[in-house]
Formats: sequence, structure tokens, C-alpha cells
Amino acid sequence: PELGASMSSSDTASPDIAAIFRQMEISQIKEREGQILRGHLIQLLQPDGADASASYILIVNLTGSKSNLAVKKSAFATRANLTVRASFSVSSRSTKSGIASSTAEVTSGYNVFTSEYQTLAAERGAREQALEELAHEIHARLGAILVQFKLGQERKPS
Repeated sequence: PELGASMSSSDTASPDIAAIFRQMEISQIKEREGQILRGHLIQLLQPDGADASASYILIVNLTGSKSNLAVKKSAFATRANLTVRASFSVSSRSTKSGIASSTAEVTSGYNVFTSEYQTLAAERGAREQALEELAHEIHARLGAILVQFKLGQERKPS
């Protein structure tokens, strides 16, 4: 079943995660890479659009690094890894209290060519792939976090 679909287990149905995602404001993320990641998150979390009033806010901080691998005897790198890491938190808009926070990290490799243009194009492709994979990782983690949060709320005595 899809992440937002209700599933029954013992006497409890899981919360409608798709409805919770629609109630989430996805805050702006710095830099061009952040804009790309935010676009992927909007597509994954809110494919049918967001609700007019958000109950939750998602804040994402993005960092990245590069490392050269497979160095030839001539001291030139032939392969490099690009790592992107997102630390993210979800808060209740009404109470301003944090619900949960986590991190996700994706590493994508690319070839280093003698042509600078080819290398830049390969790095750009690796970055785009890593950002898309990172959005999927955040989507999965948020789903798990919010299911636990909502189930915990449902079990609390009124």
C-alpha cells in the first residue's frame, strides 16, 4: 500500500499520512540545491497540492561535500563522490513545539574527465541524482516519524 493509505493492524488503522503531508509547510531551503530539493519534496509530499492552512512546518538544512577517489599514478583523480546531507525537523505550527528531527545523507559518484566541461556536467548529474534520492529518503523518514507521532497522539487519554 502507498504511504498515505490506511492499513489495519490489531485494532488500529494507521494515520492518513498523505493528509498530514498536505498540512505541512515546506520552508524555503537556501541556495539553488535547496530549491531543487524543495521542489522534489513538494512533488513527493504534496502531489495534489498543500492545504490552505498548515498545521506543521518542515525545516531542512542542506550541506554537501566532494571527495576524490581512484587517483592515478599521475596524481589525477578519475572518480569523485559527492555527498549531500539534510538535517530536518518537523514542528507543530500551533504550539511551536518540535515533533521530531532527523538527518538523511546520500552519496553519488561521478567520473572526473580531462575535459573540465565533461567533469562539470558529470558532477551536475550526480548532484541532481543525489538531491532526488535525498528527497525520497526524507519522504520515507518523515512518513515513519509522523506515523509514530500520530499513533502516540491517538493513544493518549483525552
